[in-house]
Parts: sequence; C-alpha cells; structure tokens
Amino acid sequence: MVQGKKLVILLSLIALLGASACGASDDPAADDGPEAKPSVAEPVAPEVLTATMHDDRVDFVASVEAEPVTVRIDNRSKHKELFLIFARLNEGASKEKVVKQLASGSEKVLELITVAGGVFLEPKAPGEATILFPEGSYLATDPEAKGMEPAFFDVLPATGPPVEEPDSLGTISVGEYFFKAEEPLPGGEGVYKIENVGEQSHEVIVSRGKKEAGFALAPAPGGALWAAIGDSFKPGEYEFVCYFPDADSGKPHIKLGMKATFKVE
Repeated sequence: MVQGKKLVILLSLIALLGASACGASDDPAADDGPEAKPSVAEPVAPEVLTATMHDDRVDFVASVEAEPVTVRIDNRSKHKELFLIFARLNEGASKEKVVKQLASGSEKVLELITVAGGVFLEPKAPGEATILFPEGSYLATDPEAKGMEPAFFDVLPATGPPVEEPDSLGTISVGEYFFKAEEPLPGGEGVYKIENVGEQSHEVIVSRGKKEAGFALAPAPGGALWAAIGDSFKPGEYEFVCYFPDADSGKPHIKLGMKATFKVE
C-alpha cells in the first residue's frame, strides 16, 4: 500500500509539471506581459545623389524612389553658371521628342514635360537642393547649355524606411493660380519648403520693389522641394509671381492671378 501511494503521488507531480509547461508554451502573452506593439522604423536622412555635368551630357542615377533625396552638382564642364533643371515627362511624350525640342530651344517642349524643380550651381560650392519627386519618368539637364544631352531617370514607389524632411524656415504652396504661406514668413538665410499642390509647372520669382530677391522652380505636382530661394530675406514686403504659360490658354500665370505679397520678419 505504501508503494501504491508513492506511485499516485509521483503521477500527480508529473501531471502538474506537464500542465505548467504547456501553459507557458501555449500562452506567450503570459510571459511577455502586455501585447507587444509592432516596431516603427525611425526616419532616416535623405540620400545624397550627385549629378555630374559635363560639356556634352549630364550623368545621374538611373532611378530613385519617391521620397526626399538631396541632389548636388559636380561641375566638370566649361560652363561656370549652371542650373540643373528636372522635369517629368508628360503622358505620351517620348524621350526622342523631348530631346529634339530641347535642342531646338522651342517653348513647345513645355507641352511635353512638367518642370519638377532645379538646383543652382553656386560659385564657391556645389549647388544643392532636396527634392521629393512623385513617381514617373524624368530628365535632368541645363537647357541653356548648348549641346548638353539630358539624363533620363525613373522615380519608383518608396520601399524603404521613412525619410526625414529637412528643416525649413517655412512652407510656400503653389497651385493654379496662387501662392500660399503662413505670414509673416521668417527672414534670414535658410531653406524654404516649396510644395506644388496644383497640376501644372510653376516658378517662384521673388522681388522687393524693382529688385529680384530670389527664385526657385517649383517641384512637380504632388512633390516638394527644399532650397534657399535667395541669399537672405530682410524684413519687409515681397512680391511673389509666376510667369509660366498656362497649359490651356497659353497665358502667363501672372495674368491669371498668380501674384501675391508676403510680409517677412
């Protein structure tokens, strides 16, 4: 009888140990506490890309993703003043047609492309701007540099971690046919964010009185650009205008009301 009791006790202990072990493996939440939340990727800095400009061509990457990227100019050409312009090919526009119109210097090229921002070459440092290109097919060139073959590239859907936007003094929105910004705009040296909330190409020409105080090409519709518009803005009132031709009427945008006055402090 004693041995029988020992056997019953031993079997009971084995059953208890098995139940506790199964409970630990079947219910991970019991060990880990509250349900764990999925981790969120930390934003990363924009990738830095180089556009190398030669006498006869522009070298650039074959593709980028639709997220902010910083573009710098490496000038290896004889041209001292360069303005690298980006443009998205409109639906149905072929690369061959665009190249032909660029070479001819005709404004008809604006029927084939939508301007998507640009980068100035600064005298003592490579020009730089951070741009968010919406998806599509693009080119990069300086249309004023004769004989320069454009670089074509594609913008693909973003797949990586989120990209952090550069710090900016303020945001200027452009569209048909307006400029919008929170007033007063902060002055001084720094970068402004320009976003295109319209459907056409736009530019930002800034003047104070009769003197031009800054200039920038707006990004493609749905895109954004972070760049210095001018050397610095001192306190006062500035006029913003856009002279791009309207896609339907051909009239300059300023004739359609694209003009605004902003106070800078």
